[in-house]
Amino acid sequence: MIEKINTLGMSREEWLEARRRGIGGSDVSAILGLNPYRSSLSIYMDKTGVIPVDAESMSEQAYWGTVLEEPIARRFAEKHPELTVRRNNHILINSDYPFALANIDREVREGDETCGLEIKTVGLRSAKFWEDDDVPLAYVLQVSHYMMVTGWKKFYIAALVGGQKYIERTILRDENIIATLAKREQEFWTMVQTLTPPEADGSVNYAEMLKALYPEAVKGKTINLPSDMSGTLDGYLSLDALVKDAKENLDEVTRKRDMFKQELIKAIGDAERAVLGNTEITYKNVSRPEHMVKATTFRQFRLKQLKEE
Repeated sequence: MIEKINTLGMSREEWLEARRRGIGGSDVSAILGLNPYRSSLSIYMDKTGVIPVDAESMSEQAYWGTVLEEPIARRFAEKHPELTVRRNNHILINSDYPFALANIDREVREGDETCGLEIKTVGLRSAKFWEDDDVPLAYVLQVSHYMMVTGWKKFYIAALVGGQKYIERTILRDENIIATLAKREQEFWTMVQTLTPPEADGSVNYAEMLKALYPEAVKGKTINLPSDMSGTLDGYLSLDALVKDAKENLDEVTRKRDMFKQELIKAIGDAERAVLGNTEITYKNVSRPEHMVKATTFRQFRLKQLKEE
């Protein structure tokens, strides 16, 4: 059974608060440790209310994603006159997965079947992740989460790349992915309910969340760590020693590398290209126009392995 929470007339603050009732599609990649920008701890802190709802704050990316959602959806509808595209102004909750929420961009009617449409705005730096019909894994997981909640068999993704290139992808329901999501999301939601923070993952974001979680030390407070933390301490000490050794050797290794580079540059002289065996070396003039920094011209050193004929 699908429960529907009507979002029409909801303030942004109310909507953000409602999302704390469960796991949303955009949370999934972080929970699985597959998001380079967010950690599972950041999701945990949001769901447990440690991070206050900030209805006023919205990133530039999120702002333009909201502004451009309607014209991208309209373009999708124009390209598919055989489909009925409409808003679904609800947060959806499936009784089989009460920990999961779906707040979809558009509902699509295709004959007798209902499926979904997810809308994305993509920066030029991320365009490479969409080449050759690829789709970023985070978005595959997001729409798979939505298919888990809705029971639908297909989701379209319509994306505007760099503000001027429109692309589409189709993601079909994969029961193996959905089974994995159901298991991992249930485990994570149990941690939320029992106030058990997820394990560390070594990411920058996890470290930032720890700083926010414990911003100050209590003066004079001392605790005894449990004995089962001994392995953790030993692991840190051994790896920390490796890091220190690597740092000590890095300067010498860098100096030797640069020595070889300088010999190569000396041999190239005023040429812009040299070949040695199957390696191509270029040392070309590069001009950088004035923008955020002063205009400069310099030579750029690059190596490339040539294909053997």
